[in-house]
Amino acid sequence: MYVSARERQILQLLLNQEDIMTVKEIAAEVQVSERTVHRDLKNVEDILESFGLSLEKRTGIGIKISGPTEKKKELEFFLYNASHSEFTPEERQTIILCTLLASEEPVKLVALANELNVTVATVSHDLTKINDWLASFHLSLIRKRGYGVQVTGSEMDKRKAISSLIVENMTEVDLLAYLRDQIQRKSAQRVKTVSEHLLGFVDKEKLMIAEKAVEEIRDELPYALSDSAYIGLVVHLALALERLRKSEQIDMDPHSLETLKKTGEYQIASGIIDKLRKALDLEIPEAEIGYIAMHLKGAKLRNALDLDPEDVNFLLALRARDLIDYVSERTNVDLRADQSLFQGLVTHLQPAIYRIKKKMGIHNPLLEEIKRDYGELCTIVRAGVEKVFPALSIPEEEIGYLVLHFASSLERMNEPKELHALIICSSGIGSSKMLATRIRKELPEIKRLHYASVFDLTSINLDDYDVIISTIPLAGFAKEYVLVNPMLTENDVKNIRDWIHGRRPKRRRNNTSVNRTSVREEEASTGVSGERTRTCRIPFQDIHEYSGIISTVLEGFRLTICENPQGIEDVLRAACCDLQRRGVIEHPEAVTEALLERQRMRGLGIPGSSLALFHTRSPYVRKPSFTIWGWTTPLAIRAMDDTQTWTRNLLLMLSPETASKKALEVLSHISALIIESEESMALFDSQDQEAIASYLNERFQQFLRDKLE
Repeated sequence: MYVSARERQILQLLLNQEDIMTVKEIAAEVQVSERTVHRDLKNVEDILESFGLSLEKRTGIGIKISGPTEKKKELEFFLYNASHSEFTPEERQTIILCTLLASEEPVKLVALANELNVTVATVSHDLTKINDWLASFHLSLIRKRGYGVQVTGSEMDKRKAISSLIVENMTEVDLLAYLRDQIQRKSAQRVKTVSEHLLGFVDKEKLMIAEKAVEEIRDELPYALSDSAYIGLVVHLALALERLRKSEQIDMDPHSLETLKKTGEYQIASGIIDKLRKALDLEIPEAEIGYIAMHLKGAKLRNALDLDPEDVNFLLALRARDLIDYVSERTNVDLRADQSLFQGLVTHLQPAIYRIKKKMGIHNPLLEEIKRDYGELCTIVRAGVEKVFPALSIPEEEIGYLVLHFASSLERMNEPKELHALIICSSGIGSSKMLATRIRKELPEIKRLHYASVFDLTSINLDDYDVIISTIPLAGFAKEYVLVNPMLTENDVKNIRDWIHGRRPKRRRNNTSVNRTSVREEEASTGVSGERTRTCRIPFQDIHEYSGIISTVLEGFRLTICENPQGIEDVLRAACCDLQRRGVIEHPEAVTEALLERQRMRGLGIPGSSLALFHTRSPYVRKPSFTIWGWTTPLAIRAMDDTQTWTRNLLLMLSPETASKKALEVLSHISALIIESEESMALFDSQDQEAIASYLNERFQQFLRDKLE
C-alpha cells in the first residue's frame, strides 16, 4: 500500500492525538494549507478503511480516528515499519546531511535532486536549513557554482554532527533491530530509507564489535548507562573506527588530554580501545581514547548518595537546592522535602553541565509536548536556571528534562500511596520518573513498577509481570504489551486499564529469575531510575555491614575547637596528629599533604556558609572517619565557586584507599546531609557536638530503615 509522506504525517498526528483535531491544527503541524489537508483526507480515509478504521468527522469541531485499539496499533506498526519512496522535508534534509557528511568530495546539487526526485530549487532551499543545523556543531557549507556543495569543519565536530544525526533520528529499537537483522528491506524500492542512509555511516561488523566492547565494560563502570547513552557510545565507537579507516583522525588539546588521563573514565576508555585494537588489528591514537573518555564523562547517571566522597560536587548540589527553592517560591508548593527531586536533579545536572561546557549537545524528543503540557512550569524553570546558573547558556532540551523532574515532584504531592508492571522506556531518568508518577496517580492498582532497557529483555522472565508497558514500538516482541506515549495521555490510561481488567494473565509466582536481571526498579521511596539494581530486598548481611561502618563513623565523631589557628594548614596538621593518636590514621604528614593538595587543586569552602569540606582517600587511613574542627576568628579560604569566603568550621572526611562501596556510601550520605537544607547547614555550622551527633544518629537510623524497605 502506497502512503505519501504527507498522508503518513497526518495519520501519525491523528493516532497520537486522543482528542479531536481541527483541519487548521493539522495544516499548521504539517506546514501546508488547509485546502491541501482537505484534499489529502480522501486518501487518508481509504487507508483507514483498509485497516478497519474510520475517520470521525464533527462539523465545526474537527476530526479523529475511530475504531478498535488493536486496529490502531496495527496501523501504527505499519507506518513505523513501512519503507517510503517519498520523504517529508525533515527526512529529505536528513538524507542530504547524510550524503554531505559521508562524502570527502563536493556533491553536485543535481545529483541530490535526482536521488530524492525533487527539483534543484527544493534542494537549494533545504541546504539553507541544513546550514543552520550544521552551525550548531561549528560546521558550515561551501556552495559554489560548478563546484557543488561540501561540509567544512574539524573532524571532531563532524563526528559530533554525525552521531547526533543518528541518535536523533534512530531509536534504540532501530539500532538493535539492525544488529539483529530485523530491519525490513524492500529490494524493489528505488530509494533507500532514512534509516539505511543513517546506518551507511557505520559498517555493521564494526558496530557489532563496538557493542561487544561496550557491553564487556558496562559492569566495570561505577555508574549505570542509560539506553540512549549506551547507544550513543556504541555509535561513537563504530563511527571512530570507520573514520580512522579513512584516515580521518581527531585532534585534542594536549592540556585537555592530560586532564582526562587522570580520570577513571580514561582508564575505562583505554580498556575499550585495547579490545578494539585486538579485534581489528588497528592502530588507534591517544586522542581517540580521550574522545571516548569525554563521552563517558558526559553520560554519567549517578545517584548522589552513591558517589565517591571525593567526587561529590557540592557546588552543583547547592545549585540544585537553590533551583528547588526558586521553583517552590514561584509555584507556592514546597518541594524542598522531596529527596527524589533533589537526587534526580543532581544526577541529571552533573553530566548535563559537562555536556554544555564541552558543547556536546543533547536531543529531547519530548520537548514540544513538555512545552505544550507544562508551559508555565517551563517558564518558571527557565527563569530559575538563568538565576542559579548565570554563566551558563543552558539549551531548551536540557530545560525540558529539568521540567520533567519538577513536574514529577508536583504530581507526587497528590499521588495516592497493587499489580506488577514492567516499563520499557528509553527517554531517560526525568521522563521515566514522570511516567512512573503519572501511572501511579492514574492507575493506583499498579503497586510496583520496574524498568528495563530493550537490551535487557532477553534476560527477563516476562511472566513475572501483570502488564508490560512500552513507550517505544517493539518489533518482533514475543509478548503482548501496551504502547503508550511517554507523557501518558488519557487514552493511554484507558488502554492500560482495559488491558489489565480484560486480559490480565495469572502470574507465575514461583519464578525468581527477575533477581538475576538488570531490571531497574522505581519505588515510591527512591525515585532514582537508570541504575542497575536487584529487585529483592537488601540482605540482612548487608545491613550488618552497613551498621558496622555507621557505628565506626559515629563512635569516632568529634567536634574539636582549635585555639587561634594561624591558617587552614595549622588546623589540618593538628587534626591529623590527633587522628593518629586515636588510631584512625598513620603518617599524619602524608595525609595532611594529600588534603592540602586537594585545596590547591580546587576551592573547598561551601558557598553561603562558614563551612569548608576537606576529604581524601589514602592508604594511610585505617578506617572511615568524620570529624569537625572549629575555631572563633574566621579564616579566608577559596570557595567551591572560586570566590573567596570565610570559614570557621572544617569538616574532615577520611576514607581508606581500599574502602568498600558501602563505606563510601555511608560517607557520601553525610555529604548529602550537610547540604540537604539551610537548616542542616546551620546545624553543621553551629559547633554544637551533641546536636550534630544526635542528628547523624537519627538520620542513619532512617538510612538503615530505607535499606530494609
